[in-house]
Amino acid sequence: AFLVRTYYATVEFVLPAAMMQPMWESVKSTDENNDESTNFALSYHRANYEEGYDDYHDIYLQRWRSEDKPWKVICVNRITGKEREVPYGKEHLNLEGEYCHNPTEFKRVLGQGSPTQENGINGIQSRFLDPREPSNSEWSPSSVPGVKAQTWKANYEDGTCGIRKMDEDMQRLDPNLPFASYKNDGVKRAECSNVVDNPIHPTAPDKLIGPNQIVEKRRAKFVAVSHLTEDYLDTNGIVRNFEGELEDEDDLVSLLSSFA
Repeated sequence: AFLVRTYYATVEFVLPAAMMQPMWESVKSTDENNDESTNFALSYHRANYEEGYDDYHDIYLQRWRSEDKPWKVICVNRITGKEREVPYGKEHLNLEGEYCHNPTEFKRVLGQGSPTQENGINGIQSRFLDPREPSNSEWSPSSVPGVKAQTWKANYEDGTCGIRKMDEDMQRLDPNLPFASYKNDGVKRAECSNVVDNPIHPTAPDKLIGPNQIVEKRRAKFVAVSHLTEDYLDTNGIVRNFEGELEDEDDLVSLLSSFA
């Protein structure tokens, strides 16, 4: 003999959670208004390594000529010590074609950045991207929220190169700068450190490798059939169930009438 009954249950569909794969991002910089913009120089340097962005002495000639500072030339009177600033331009030269009147004055050059050039108004600026500058390390990849990336400064100092002196132990006015041997070590530094911490890479689709999660639920009707003991007082533990119901949604009692 068998015991047949119907019941409703919730069916759950379980799948592994999608794990987002890293998506390449360009390096961002934040201005004083907290507005983000792409830092193209740092994006390229951290993706490919550019030796010119890693040279502390890249404008040593301009520094020697004080062209890294805004134009400021002062003539000092040798007797009174009075100073007068000479504006930029040939129209401010004296009859002898000089800025200061010789021999009563001598010239003091504080800066020779050309105010007529867009890149020279405030002096010619170095392209060196210093990892010690906090603004250069404030950005880190964030496409995968579960992964906490370390700063570019920390990546720059990682590797077999170790921590190096940014100025290569050479002063700005060192006369040997044109012949410095460190200029030939750029490729080696790119290979032995993690200065390239944001290389360009393809973006792979998300992978279903996360923890299992319920993606859908539905209510369904089931039929359970249990095998009864010989005295009909209990079940013997053998049970079989399946999803479904009788045609036209008839009750199970209709089975008895069909065999009557």
